[in-house]
Amino acid sequence: MCPAAGHGSSKPPSACRCGTREDIARWAGLVEGRGACHHPDGTVRLVGSALTTFAAELDAHAAGHCTATDHSPLLPVPANRN
Repeated sequence: MCPAAGHGSSKPPSACRCGTREDIARWAGLVEGRGACHHPDGTVRLVGSALTTFAAELDAHAAGHCTATDHSPLLPVPANRN
């Protein structure tokens, strides 16, 4: 199923062109400035920051590659105390 909200495509995610960065930017523009609490604005800024910060990784994934070669946890996991 295509991952884009409300798209409803039966294509597998790898074959789906929905959910591109252009779509995300367009959707963010529809959300920004709504709501008295400004929570949507913070979410839009967070998503925009992630798209900028991880642009190289997103490009790699779009080309069918992943740059994450180290599978160790990012945060230390405490040993089992049993």
